[in-house]
Amino acid sequence: KHQHLLNANLQSLESLSNNYSVPIFSSIQDLLRDVDVSADIDGFIIATPHSTHYEIAELLLEEDEQRKREVLIDGQNSDY
Repeated sequence: KHQHLLNANLQSLESLSNNYSVPIFSSIQDLLRDVDVSADIDGFIIATPHSTHYEIAELLLEEDEQRKREVLIDGQNSDY
């Protein structure tokens, strides 16, 4: 109930997902495992409590490095 005091127009996650035709994930790991979605991601904005920024950024940077290695191993051209 307190969150509504901050923003009277807060929408539920499901409502936002429907409005913008985007999927909902319960974790960064789930998002990265979804090949159909994660292949099209160009960047992230981490909008979470400060205490979680490092952990999330570390996961995303590790994923980026892994993808760069895969591109090099496969010998494909890349935007990196």
